[in-house]
Amino acid sequence: MIEKMLKLIFIAPELEKDRILKVLQSIGIVEIERYSGKVGSINYALKRQLAPVDKDIQYQPSNKVLDIYNFLKLNTPKDIQQVNATYEYAKHVADTIANIKEAMATLHVNEEDIIEHIKTIQPFGRFDKPLIDSLETQNSKVRFWFCKKGQEPAFNEDTMFLEIGNNNQNTYYMTFGNDVPMCQYKEIVITKDLNELELELSKNRERQNGLLAQIRQYAPYRDIIYRLYLRELDIIAFEEAKRKAISAFSGQIAFLQGWCPNKDFLALKAGLSQELVEIVEVTPLPDEKPPTVLINNKVSEMGTMLIKLYDTPSVTDWDPSSWVFFAFSVFFAMIIADGGYGLVLLFIMLYCKIKYKHLKPNVSKFINLSIVLSSVTVIYGLAGGGFFSLSDTNPFFGWIVRLQLFNTVDVATMINAAIVIGMAHVSIALILKGLRLIVEFKEYILAIVNFAWITIIWVFYAYYGYAQTPDTPYYDIKSALENTLIVTLIIVFLTSAGSFKSAGKVAAYGFLGIYNGVQFFADIMSYLRLFALGMTSTLLAQTFNSLAAEVWGYGIFGMLLGIIIFVSGHTINIILSIMSGVIHGLRLNFLEWYRWCYDGDGRAFKPFRLLSKDST
Repeated sequence: MIEKMLKLIFIAPELEKDRILKVLQSIGIVEIERYSGKVGSINYALKRQLAPVDKDIQYQPSNKVLDIYNFLKLNTPKDIQQVNATYEYAKHVADTIANIKEAMATLHVNEEDIIEHIKTIQPFGRFDKPLIDSLETQNSKVRFWFCKKGQEPAFNEDTMFLEIGNNNQNTYYMTFGNDVPMCQYKEIVITKDLNELELELSKNRERQNGLLAQIRQYAPYRDIIYRLYLRELDIIAFEEAKRKAISAFSGQIAFLQGWCPNKDFLALKAGLSQELVEIVEVTPLPDEKPPTVLINNKVSEMGTMLIKLYDTPSVTDWDPSSWVFFAFSVFFAMIIADGGYGLVLLFIMLYCKIKYKHLKPNVSKFINLSIVLSSVTVIYGLAGGGFFSLSDTNPFFGWIVRLQLFNTVDVATMINAAIVIGMAHVSIALILKGLRLIVEFKEYILAIVNFAWITIIWVFYAYYGYAQTPDTPYYDIKSALENTLIVTLIIVFLTSAGSFKSAGKVAAYGFLGIYNGVQFFADIMSYLRLFALGMTSTLLAQTFNSLAAEVWGYGIFGMLLGIIIFVSGHTINIILSIMSGVIHGLRLNFLEWYRWCYDGDGRAFKPFRLLSKDST
């Protein structure tokens, strides 16, 4: 259910503004927005107060604390007993960790430089740098070079050179003298030998390990640092709310604007009953977009999870959660189309639900949704005779296959079923839209268009699918069906404009309304994917079964290979089927169905509330 939202104005003495905001933040049921009304004149100081704030700069303190928390979480064990502390001490701990983190970052950069240096001089071998330096004279320098493999060295005849080694790309040389080779050679200046660099690398890593040991000492403060991060966000939210208020009447009165769910209004009044504040309910402006609050029970809440993947409903919408949940469950089951696959998914989800008791709310909701989807898949799959696509002659599971009520591989039947499901789904959308036009907007004429199209869809299906053959009952009413189509199309033409005040508008909107027939046809045909994807899953499973059966008779090795083919093949097919079921099952709701009954483009309700609680 989409809760009705109230637009409220809070009027209070300027000196009480901060206190009122703190109370509102503790209550946590009002979304604060910039004041849009007109009250007296706004002074220069107020204009400065309303100026936009750089979000990146504003959130730097909280982002720094979050970065510290993530660093601590990454480098400390999860099962450390947490301790409580004051926020002041938490800040001290956070600053200490920040310093350690910065020192570790510096050491890490130095480590990368050392490793890169080692990689550079390794091709020249392990030598003693002081010994090399002792061989140098004023006129004879020891120098190191490399060039692309296959290029001839070009040194002065007085220069001594030695090829040290090569790899797939380069050849490496050491020279004694001051001669400079050709430009395609590159000199490597070596200041430290491998022994020195490896010693530096070892000391660097020892220092990093020492800093990590220091970090682990602060593991018990991980939770309080996260609460410090939330507290920083609370402070930012409070400052943002202050900037959204305005002062008027010589700075004596503060005005604050916000949205509150209708169900929480009494609680809001009770929470502010002891404060010097007046709450005034006002009518939203025509172009305002109130936030959307969805309130659903456990079943509909699973549908709410789904619709939030695509869009937030508008406050003018009727909550589509239950409809989407039911339709998606059916579509998902039809696309997977196998009771065996459904059982596999069901057992996995039930295991997760039993094994992991303390899960985050969203994870728990996802598991519950998956259990429902898996159960519907089992029911549909077994009713259609699908159990790992085994035949009814299978010695072990043939009895399950023989329980089927209909045949999901009967092309004509399943195509017809998919089209009928599409027509029913679109018709539900048109009914909901028509009722909403009547109840919410009092648009009676436009509502007629939706009901007329429902008639056209089903009459056309009967006329085209059954009334063309003389030996069917529909053939006798063929002319009646034709007349019904003509009448309802005329109704669509005349009512698509929503009024009869302008003949030109009626004609223009009438032609556009009739043209919607093309979109209806395309949308309903789109439901054929339910049949096509289900058939694909079944045929792919049968292919893996055939491959496994072919190698089964070749002794022990053939039996092992057959089991591998069967298990891996069906695993792949299950994964592909789940992907198809989710993507296309949601697509039919979010595109084909939403098009005819859903406005969308809403914004989620974001109450001004405390994210943290004071701790000592």
